[in-house]
Amino acid sequence: MRKATATSAIALVLAASWGSILALQSVANADHEKWEGNFRQCHIRKWFSKEELAEIGWQRDSGQTIVIKQDEIGDIEKALQLIKKCKAFYKCLDDREAGRVKRCNANDRRWR
Repeated sequence: MRKATATSAIALVLAASWGSILALQSVANADHEKWEGNFRQCHIRKWFSKEELAEIGWQRDSGQTIVIKQDEIGDIEKALQLIKKCKAFYKCLDDREAGRVKRCNANDRRWR
């Protein structure tokens, strides 16, 4: 009886500690899945999980780390400007549908 009780107590402690280890790993993965800069290597990187990669059409057996190097930053800044203009244009289209704006010309200076 004592042996069964001791064994079940050990199993309970191990299960509790295993659950806390898994919880810590999920927190660590959540932090790891954000874009992070590296001052010493002058790059930005992010870990993409297998599920995130599947959402964008990449089929992989595991996750993937994507690194943006210093010489690529200018291209990314240009792409971000384009996305901001695109968002402004589509906001104008939504406003037009709601009757707040009369027209949204493609060559408007706000998104040129």
